[in-house]
Amino acid sequence: MARRPVGQFVGYRQFAVDHKWLAEKREREAAMDRAAWHSKWITVWRLKTDRLWTDWAICQWLGKPASQGKYKVFAVVDVKAAERKKTFKEWHTPRLEKKQLKNPFFEIKKL
Repeated sequence: MARRPVGQFVGYRQFAVDHKWLAEKREREAAMDRAAWHSKWITVWRLKTDRLWTDWAICQWLGKPASQGKYKVFAVVDVKAAERKKTFKEWHTPRLEKKQLKNPFFEIKKL
């Protein structure tokens, strides 16, 4: 259901739209686009900071990243498949334990 624009008539067939409403609408649309993008792609930076990957691990299990604009990215499907492998879990478990010793609230979010 489309929302009607907020504003008022200022003359015959002339409608002035509220600029705050327009800005909020653009922001909502951009947020939906970002959510769709993040459900398909993950950046190298997020792999390293949020999921505790290293450059070596990325080369070992994922290979070369694709480029999207200024971002180096991997498909979320490929990351999920790599994280399910036994060799990856053996490598990753000590890193996660070490991180949780420093920060007991650290948690790796599901993709």
